Amino acid sequence: MYKKKITLIIVLFLILNSLYSVDYFYYENLNDEEKNIYKEIQTSLIQKENSLDLTIFDFDKISKVFYSVINDNPQIFYVENNINYQTSFVNEIPISAQIQFSYKEEFSSKVIDEIKSKLNYIKYRLYFETLGYSNFEIVKTCFEYLCNNSTYDSNVTDQTLYSILIERKGVCASYAKAFKYLMDFFDIPNYLVEGKLIDSNEKHIWNMVEIEGLWYHVDVTQADSNEKYIDYSYLCSVDKQILKDHLIESSIDIKKAVADDYYYLDTIGCYIKEYDQSKLNTVILSQIKNNNGLVVITFENKRDYKKSLNNLIENKNLSHLLLNNGYKIDNIEYYINDYADTVIFNFENLVQDNELIIVDVYSNDFLENQIKEIILKGNSEIKLLFNNENELSRAKKFLFEEQNIFKIIEGLKSIEIVNYDNTFRFDILF
Repeated sequence: MYKKKITLIIVLFLILNSLYSVDYFYYENLNDEEKNIYKEIQTSLIQKENSLDLTIFDFDKISKVFYSVINDNPQIFYVENNINYQTSFVNEIPISAQIQFSYKEEFSSKVIDEIKSKLNYIKYRLYFETLGYSNFEIVKTCFEYLCNNSTYDSNVTDQTLYSILIERKGVCASYAKAFKYLMDFFDIPNYLVEGKLIDSNEKHIWNMVEIEGLWYHVDVTQADSNEKYIDYSYLCSVDKQILKDHLIESSIDIKKAVADDYYYLDTIGCYIKEYDQSKLNTVILSQIKNNNGLVVITFENKRDYKKSLNNLIENKNLSHLLLNNGYKIDNIEYYINDYADTVIFNFENLVQDNELIIVDVYSNDFLENQIKEIILKGNSEIKLLFNNENELSRAKKFLFEEQNIFKIIEGLKSIEIVNYDNTFRFDILF
């Protein structure tokens, strides 16, 4: 038994370690001389050396390589995000150079080991959770893990994975490095993208990932920027969508993200390329039932986005749609992103109206019996929903034009009829 347990642990260790194969994209964008400097800096930082002697005297080049190491290696979270550079001269000719590294005081070797253990726990937990998953499903799981277990906080100064994965709050650089760290573990090609958010002109960092040979943008920060919901429009997005509110300013060549095979909203029918109100209604109802009340919809062009908002909100088509499908609509909560042409509906508090009578097949007798049952329960309100306009008209004629409502409810002297525009329902108050 003891021998089997040891064997299982060894096999498990080999499996987990075989996953961790990092792609150094910033390294690959360097020339041969810069790559040699990269390797020396990387080794020095991993070993926590305080300085490194070089024969290169171009500080801009050294600085570029240092930040390439930082971007490729999110696991080196204990180094300060800057370097000091000194050059020795003889007769004004540089003969030697040294870069000096600074490490965060709070991260002693013991603390670093403890943090690495916690990071390993997170990785292995996600590994077992995603056994048998496709790479797309792994990307989605890690994306949701970060959104559900951390909070955007602009006051956090740490810009490493530590703040997001350990402290569970941070800024864009922390989100992006945490996501890269997880993608590296699962051997999913990825890298950091530097740029800006157009609406604020602030510096911003997000990720790109490769799934089955196709590249996509993933911006966990923007997805988690609101405490009430996850904005799935930033999961495996494409160039034409992400560039609506992002500006790329990276120092490396950025892959094109042009295929929307794995753009998440497209896979669930919520990336609207051509406006069709009927299809949009179907999408909304499907998402309400299958996505815990959160509906994220992005439009390929602004014209359809504006048309949709006008129809759904201004013309109250969304209210009519919900009423027609038996929901109460006390409060419809929604958020809009005009830059990204995205609207998010929060239907978490949406509930079915249990008092609503849904008339699937119309008959006068059925209608009469249903109304009598409601009266016996002591209710003073009758809510009726029909399949189509013809059945709605037949019911109104039977109950009101022919005065049968007064025969069904004895002693009734007056009623109030509540009609709903563009719906096949009405309510009777008495």
